[in-house]
Amino acid sequence: MTLESLFGLASKRALIVGNGKVAMAIADLFHAAGAEVKRGLAPDFSEGGIDSLFAALGEIDILVNAAVRGGPWPLEELSMDEWDRVHAVNVRGAFLLLRAAVRNMRGHGRGGRLINISTIGSLHP
Repeated sequence: MTLESLFGLASKRALIVGNGKVAMAIADLFHAAGAEVKRGLAPDFSEGGIDSLFAALGEIDILVNAAVRGGPWPLEELSMDEWDRVHAVNVRGAFLLLRAAVRNMRGHGRGGRLINISTIGSLHP
């Protein structure tokens, strides 16, 4: 049995966002399962940046958002600038990616899959 026969991703187009090990592993797995994989390693997480990313892609069937930005901890050492940078990727960026993917998938009429990867990196003993 092959990954392609198990997962049936042949003819699917996937956008994998993020430059960490998890994103790379998912991209490799999806490719081995037959998907055409596009990477958004570290996109501009502004509205214009995400719109440009999707305009260059064409149609997609799968979005995997594995872009995660951590911050310095403990909390009392976190500056407002760093707080804004963390949320620009982890919250605003996730929203912009999901919105653009939904518009893309509704536009081609086949639907698709939206996958967000998060972290438990903020949990400390």
